[in-house]
Amino acid sequence: MIETIASSSTTNEPGQQPNSWPTGSGEMATLVRGYDWPRTVLGKYETWQQSLRTAVDLTLACQFPMIVLWGSDLIQIYNDAYKELMGSKHPAGLGQATFDCRPEVRKINEPIYAQVLQGETLTFTDQLYPIARHGYLEDAYFTLCYSPLRDDQGATSGVLVTVFETTEQRRATEALKGSEARLTELFQQIPAFVTVLRGPEHVFEMTNPLYQELIGVRDVLGKSVATAFPEAVEQGYTTLLDKVYQTGEVYRAHGLRFSLMRVAEQGSEELYFDVVYQPLREADNSISGIVVVGIDVTQARQNALDLATSEADLRWTLQLNPHNPWTADAEGRQLDFSARWLDLTGLTEEQARGEGWMQVPHPDDLSLVQTSWKASLASGEPYDVEHRVRLASGDLRWMRSRALPRRTPEGQIVRWYGSIEDIHDRKMAERALLQSEKLAAVGRLASSIAHEINNPLEAVTNLLYLARGVENDEAQVMTYIAAAEAELLRVSQITNQTLRFHKQSTSKQAVRCVDLINEALTLYTGRLLNAGIRVEKRKRSSRPILCFEGEIRQVLNNLIGNAVDASRGEGARLLIRSREGTDWKTGRRGWFLTVADNGRGMSAETQKKVFEPFFTTKGIGGVGLGLWVSCEIITRHKGRLTMRSTQRPHRSGTAFTLFLPELTREIEDTGRDSAHDL
Repeated sequence: MIETIASSSTTNEPGQQPNSWPTGSGEMATLVRGYDWPRTVLGKYETWQQSLRTAVDLTLACQFPMIVLWGSDLIQIYNDAYKELMGSKHPAGLGQATFDCRPEVRKINEPIYAQVLQGETLTFTDQLYPIARHGYLEDAYFTLCYSPLRDDQGATSGVLVTVFETTEQRRATEALKGSEARLTELFQQIPAFVTVLRGPEHVFEMTNPLYQELIGVRDVLGKSVATAFPEAVEQGYTTLLDKVYQTGEVYRAHGLRFSLMRVAEQGSEELYFDVVYQPLREADNSISGIVVVGIDVTQARQNALDLATSEADLRWTLQLNPHNPWTADAEGRQLDFSARWLDLTGLTEEQARGEGWMQVPHPDDLSLVQTSWKASLASGEPYDVEHRVRLASGDLRWMRSRALPRRTPEGQIVRWYGSIEDIHDRKMAERALLQSEKLAAVGRLASSIAHEINNPLEAVTNLLYLARGVENDEAQVMTYIAAAEAELLRVSQITNQTLRFHKQSTSKQAVRCVDLINEALTLYTGRLLNAGIRVEKRKRSSRPILCFEGEIRQVLNNLIGNAVDASRGEGARLLIRSREGTDWKTGRRGWFLTVADNGRGMSAETQKKVFEPFFTTKGIGGVGLGLWVSCEIITRHKGRLTMRSTQRPHRSGTAFTLFLPELTREIEDTGRDSAHDL
């Protein structure tokens, strides 16, 4: 092998003098050839031992940083890759004694060289070395291998140092650890109980404080669900987990019952949860575990049961009242009446429910009854109206209908309680003195319930899953963490929005439309893929606009969520288009952003009610506040939210277009007063 290398070393590169050594066209090969070696202890290179020439050939040909230290002075000969590490000491470091070149590291390197010159090979992995290669001192990390170099007689006469820089890898590893720490901290702060189960045996890998609080003193980490919770096997929960793990289908349940013994002395407790079992997928789409996210609704369920019992007791008590009691839900639909009232009017309970009771007021008084009732529903003020009623006997009698709303501690109306009093005799006596009085509606809904909290929690789960699948990409992990933090903030923003916007932001931000679109679509990636929906984007608007970013994001998420819900089946498409233009109605410049789907579309009747509060086409799955809140937000931004929809065969679909004008100071003023406006 030595003879082969020596022979090859006589081959000349184009432009070199015959028999010039060393060969090669690199900078260091040229410098070695032209260096005045006789002024060093090595002497003329023609007199060098073959072993030294071979080591130099290998070093100059290597792509990794390498340096040969030869002779009693450890004279330096290094390659092109190593010169970057020399920094300002290059090219003077060539042919220089190593300790004259780098006196600052003599205490570190001298004992190392001594060992190597005794024939040992030393390797140091991921070591920190301060280095001034760019004109200033900086920390760098290297893996170094120190190998003995033997002369032609077999004695150790030099040291070969091979260097692999690991600075970037070290920084990436530290950044990844930091990202994982931040992700773990975020995991611990999620406002729901969360646990991560791994493998087909569903072994507990992580739990957050709310989950640990839920299960009590049990130590579950590293144990399977069957081992940690034998009662879960008996109640069929491991079967549910098996199905999610095997099929990859998300499992959701509301009011799920679980019998759990948190404290041995107290026996089992009946607990109820709203839960989601979300499969965890790896980069190859295989399922490696399950994320369990849930909320303990035990107390809420008990409160509902207590309320139902209390209402039943009240209902029986009111049957003995000389007045005729009745109840209605928050939207004004009558739920029940006293038996005495049904006997008087001749209506059955089924006929009187909902708005059926409207058939008994006198036709001349019906408008007053309806107007007053709707006003109370809108304002939350007490309902009190006097009107005539036609009885089953055909007689007309004056009645006084009254109702008061029952509210939650937060001010939300949950039910109306009313009574109908026969005032005919008094009315006749006071007829000449009294006039009918109408109640005016002022204000709006006193409060709203929090809307669409489940979607951000699903987004956090998806982002946790996505972040766990990223390797050696700090920027991507940080993107997911930032998105998760933004979604948790959006939960708070949504809640505040529906509770009179008490915490509305008081300053506007410059936001690009393309950024809002991309962020919203990222959170719906899983649903879009699972539903097979093809997304088409036409983003022509690039100029930032001033707005309340959280509110506009809420609107966009609501529109996209509705479009996803409406788009099902083969060929489903979601179109998102943005552009800059002028609103023909106001003449103002601004954004136009359209979210369209090719779903089933909406009927003309539905289109009339789509922006009304509490109107929903999703049954019990919807609360009917999303579009109403969205419309309020856009109106407060001096913009417009419009809708077009058709149910024509093969051309059905719905398109929502929002317009946001270029605003100045007025949007800030509007934001400050928003709580008072509602």
